[in-house]
Amino acid sequence: MAVAPTATTGAAAAASVPASGGGGKGGAFAYRPDIDALRGAAMLAVLVFHLNKAWLPGGFTGVDIFFVISGYVVMGSLLGQASKPLWPRLGNFYLRRVRRLLPNLLVCLAVTSLGVAMLIPPLESGPYFIVALKALFGWSNNYLMGQLDYFATDSDLNPFLHTWSLGVEQQFYLVFPLLMVGIGYGVRRSVPLLAALIVLSLGASWWWTQSAPMAAFFLMPSRLWELTVGSLLLVSQRRGLLGAEWMKGRWPRLAGAALLLWAVVMTSEREGFPVPGVLPAVVGTLLVLQAGPGEGGRFLPGRWLERVLLTCGLLSYSLYLWHWPVIVLLRWTWGMETWWQYVVAVAGSVVLAVAAYGLVEQPVRRYPLKWWWETLLAVLAVAGLWIGI
Repeated sequence: MAVAPTATTGAAAAASVPASGGGGKGGAFAYRPDIDALRGAAMLAVLVFHLNKAWLPGGFTGVDIFFVISGYVVMGSLLGQASKPLWPRLGNFYLRRVRRLLPNLLVCLAVTSLGVAMLIPPLESGPYFIVALKALFGWSNNYLMGQLDYFATDSDLNPFLHTWSLGVEQQFYLVFPLLMVGIGYGVRRSVPLLAALIVLSLGASWWWTQSAPMAAFFLMPSRLWELTVGSLLLVSQRRGLLGAEWMKGRWPRLAGAALLLWAVVMTSEREGFPVPGVLPAVVGTLLVLQAGPGEGGRFLPGRWLERVLLTCGLLSYSLYLWHWPVIVLLRWTWGMETWWQYVVAVAGSVVLAVAAYGLVEQPVRRYPLKWWWETLLAVLAVAGLWIGI
């Protein structure tokens, strides 16, 4: 899930938005620590849910929080490139997406595949390798839709199950910039297109929720509205449509936090999900994004809590990639029933996430390859995704 755009200042800049808290019309961007903290909270919710569903029954909605944040930040990134010619604009966007997502994903898939080969019986592991292969093409969500029920017990033994959300986001990243290019990235012209996409996708998601729940859960068109509504929020802020003081600051932030708490505790995995069940998570995320950080950048009552969530937010992509294979491989070997097994799962996930962040994510950002190598890899990655489709 870590699904945040890369910016020039490394991991922290992944949560950059307009300097005025999202409400300004200018192009200046500044770091928003509250967005990284929101990512951290979402990641912790997902982690707790995956450790034991009974501990946080709605923790899976952390993925939906990520979706909304991704749409918000990606739109900021696209609007920041609006003055450039078409091909450099698209090329720069896709290059940054590939650099951000692909290296860590490739390492995770390779290491996890080795673990599967060593620890899971051959007669059981074959279908898992197929999911890993589909994940290379951003297609695992579509493949999984026809293979399993995400919330079924058997799904807890698939070490590549979590790549479904990456497939949704990769498909979004592939298609969304092309739509924005079609209207010239104009802020004014973006509003009707984004609103139409939200209505169509929300309608499809509601219909599939009633008739084909796993299609509603896995397919990108069903989740498109969650990402697009984050983009629409940023465009609305840029146009000054949400500039009233009562729509910023403490009270929207508290209301958003209350909705998010409700979502991760009370959302049902079976009844009306994703629509309307996901609405508290989506609306809560929008409120927090709209509220912005408080004076001095503060957004939580305790500095220690801010630091913990910020750290989790910076590690969120690596932690999302690595925590699920650790948990699943433990289920295949030692089991996941006692307190010490939970401790091993958390410790292993954190160690691998920190290692991947320090040895893969950051070096790729700080020391990129020659431009022609990066361009070739980006073209191959985008072409591979289209081939998968």
